[in-house]
Amino acid sequence: MHTNTGNTSDGLEGNWWLEMDTDEPFLYEFGPFESEEEAARSVDRHAPDLASEGWRVLRHNVRQQ
Repeated sequence: MHTNTGNTSDGLEGNWWLEMDTDEPFLYEFGPFESEEEAARSVDRHAPDLASEGWRVLRHNVRQQ
């Protein structure tokens, strides 16, 4: 699942993604974000949403594509 949270340029800046693994197992991806820090801060926003749907977040990772 990809959720677009904003626009980024096509250059090397931006294009950071948050990956969250749940117990089903499912891999959710959120982004792109402008920076690694912005992606990491979004964990607190996305984890409760997944929990409210009944999923338990096992781990998360921030990466640049």
